[in-house]
Amino acid sequence: VALARQPEEAPALMALQEASGGRLSCFSCDVTDYESLRTMAEHVKAEHDQIDLLLNVAGILHEPAEGGRMDAVRQPERRLAAVDPEWMARVYAVNAMGPVLTTQAVQPLLSKGAVIASLSARVGSIGDNGLGGWYAYRASKAAQNMMTRNLAIELRRQRMERAVLDQYGDDLDPDEFAEILRSFSGLGLATDADG
Repeated sequence: VALARQPEEAPALMALQEASGGRLSCFSCDVTDYESLRTMAEHVKAEHDQIDLLLNVAGILHEPAEGGRMDAVRQPERRLAAVDPEWMARVYAVNAMGPVLTTQAVQPLLSKGAVIASLSARVGSIGDNGLGGWYAYRASKAAQNMMTRNLAIELRRQRMERAVLDQYGDDLDPDEFAEILRSFSGLGLATDADG
């Protein structure tokens, strides 16, 4: 199972689905909408016994304005005066909360030994920030890193044999993601991709 807000607008994902011979199904899910996540978990449970690999890859750095106009794209802030509270909340909801809420929604479906991987970004590192700027994105990725660490500690305390990984992926393009999915073609798979 692969998730995206609009799977039909993700050509690499659609090509992978077609090449899977029916082993990969894609459907729409918004990682910022709890009801959407609940519905997704019910759908996955109905079609699969368990999830062996969860790749949390939803993320947002910039976004076209309403209607898809690229001339009015929201870009990362380069200075404090450009910080917009609504945009900051949106970026945080997708990048930091999305992986945690997705994992929470499917936790009962994770197999013993399941792998959870959350794709982050190097700019979320406090120690590696030498340039400043990108307030919303940097803060959201730093929060994602902490939440992923918390998840790893909690699952270890529960003595669950699950690996939790946090990977920087500054330059991961959709074709590379499709290749990652191909490498796990034999597993029961749930992923989230934001487009």
